[in-house]
This record gives sequence, C-alpha cells and structure tokens, in this order.
Amino acid sequence: MLSGMSVQYSRGAAITGWGKCLPPAVLTNADMATFLDTSDEWITTRTGIRERRVSHVQLGELMYVAAARALACAGLDGRQIELIVAGTTSYDDQVPNVASGIQRRIGADGCAAMDVNTACTSFLYSLSTATAMIRSGVVRNALVTGAEVITPFIDWTDRNTAVLFGDGAAAVVLQATETGEGLLSERLGCYGDSREILRVHGMGAAYAHQDRIIGRTEWQFEGQDIFKKAVHGMAIACDEALAKAGKTWSAGGSA
Repeated sequence: MLSGMSVQYSRGAAITGWGKCLPPAVLTNADMATFLDTSDEWITTRTGIRERRVSHVQLGELMYVAAARALACAGLDGRQIELIVAGTTSYDDQVPNVASGIQRRIGADGCAAMDVNTACTSFLYSLSTATAMIRSGVVRNALVTGAEVITPFIDWTDRNTAVLFGDGAAAVVLQATETGEGLLSERLGCYGDSREILRVHGMGAAYAHQDRIIGRTEWQFEGQDIFKKAVHGMAIACDEALAKAGKTWSAGGSA
C-alpha cells in the first residue's frame, strides 16, 4: 500500500476518455506450435502470453479507431483537440508522421501533432509529454495514443521473439484540471549503453541502399538481459516516482 502526502500541481492533466482497437485475427500459442518448435506450455510459463492479435490494416487505422472511441468516451469532438501525441515504433510512414494522419481523420484541423518513439515505453513518454504541455499551459487538452503493428516485421522462424509481439492500439484523452488531478509524478529514463541487446536490423534509413529490403528484419534480442534491465529499471522508477509524489511503500498499511 502507499502512504504519504502527494505533490499538488496548480494545473493537472486528467484522463477523461479512453479507447482501444484490437484486430479480430487471433494467433494462439497452439497456432504458433504448428510452425515453430514450441508449445502453449513453453510460451505461457515463460511469458504469460496465450494469444496475440495480428492486424489486417495499417497502424494509422488502429490508432484512429482507438482515438475515436476515446473521444466519444470523453464527450469531445475531434475539432476540440489541441494536441495529438502518437507513441509507436512501427510507423506507416516516417514522413509525414502518424499523428498528422490521426489529426486529419478526427477533424482536429491545425492542432499540434507529434510522434514519440521510445520502444516499449512510447505510450508512457507520450503521456508524460502531453501532461507536461497541459501543466505548462501550452494546450488545454490532448489525445494520446499508443499502438504497434509489429507483426509485419517479425522473424517468424525465431521463437524467442515471434511469440512475444502482437498488434493493437489504445488511446486516452487528457484535459486540464485546475485542482491538480491527474498524473502525479513520473520517472523517465533509458539504458542507452544497452542498445545492442534489443535491435531490429532492417528497419530505418540506415538500411537504405544497402542491397537489403527495408522491412525484412533480423532481430538482435537478448531476452534475459532485457528482462533483468526492465525489472531493475522499473523498480528504480517506481521508487523515484513515489518519492516525487511524496509517497512511500508501506507493507500492509493504508494509503
């Protein structure tokens, strides 16, 4: 349980709407066992994953559906949105950005639109970015999406990576509050010295004109090292975020 006093901001950014979009096609562990040396038990005991979704449409379409549902939940029209932040690593196009496509689809003409790519933490960075811009008064509201259509880039012969990833999208609407409600604190970070433990060769301009088809990937993936880094980093981030919010962990106690 948490206990302590939280930091109060003069202006907050509260989530007032949320939505998701999951492709209908399901790829189960049993399905994967038909073309990989694996089984439902092997995958589930190591990852907790039993199935993943595979999209038949591009990333922008999933993001749009999730965004439209989040707007409906918040009771807002797209024309009222002042900022769109799209978190992803699997762009439909690198130029123009994905966020501008969402802007056009929801009718948010002229609003700010940006993409954020921080791999698995892209949505969290996007949420932090949008929250900061609302707190500072740059905008009064924001639409934040997080989505991946990663299956087109998967090496389906490598069971160590193929079993882990799927496609989907989610979105939230943030709106300014004058009493500080919303995201209390966050701790952002990156292990820049560990870039080589998760690298996807074949995605990006570095592979242009290299006698290589962009999108035909080779995954450099050190699963145990990634897991250890992720757990260690999350523990540190949780402690520091709690400290920023003026809270501490209290075993068996009450908030």
